[in-house]
Amino acid sequence: MSKVFSIMLICLLMVAGSAAAGERNNTASYNRLADKFNHAQPAYEQEEENNQIADRYFKLMADDSFVYYMDKKSAKWILCPNSRDEYIVDVWIRLEPIADGADTKYSYPAKYYLEHYYLRPDKEQVQFLCELEVTGRPDNNVNQRSYDPQNWESLVPESVEDGIYRAVLKKMKSKTGGLVNGPGGNIMEDWFRISI
Repeated sequence: MSKVFSIMLICLLMVAGSAAAGERNNTASYNRLADKFNHAQPAYEQEEENNQIADRYFKLMADDSFVYYMDKKSAKWILCPNSRDEYIVDVWIRLEPIADGADTKYSYPAKYYLEHYYLRPDKEQVQFLCELEVTGRPDNNVNQRSYDPQNWESLVPESVEDGIYRAVLKKMKSKTGGLVNGPGGNIMEDWFRISI
């Protein structure tokens, strides 16, 4: 009888020991996951942020380093400074860095860039005004270059600016009923310079 009791006691101790080892492994796994995602943004906040980006921005293109978005709310046709009849596009572009795939901790808030451009459809030119590095929310104290007719740059084929230019103008055509060079306006004013 004592042999049976000894065997049962040994089995009971083995089962208890393996359960404790399993619990230690589960705790270690949990701690590794907690460390890896220590500063991760909760899923519901990520979803809310993605919805805000979709509401405000239109995806233009992507390359190896960034995804480029056009700010739909502030993009507009304006009269070119010092001109009475040439329209240009005033647009902000958001650049979201693409993760390099390395096993790094998520840092919150994420960093992105905002660039401000004038686009000139008549001559296929672009004028860069400023770039902001944004963490969280941008401040409203921007130092921009002022408009200068000498700062227009011709597009280099297949450059980032060329891609931005073509994608933005394609999107902006819908705001002018398909006209590439800006608002349609009144035909009498545009052609005959007569205002009624």
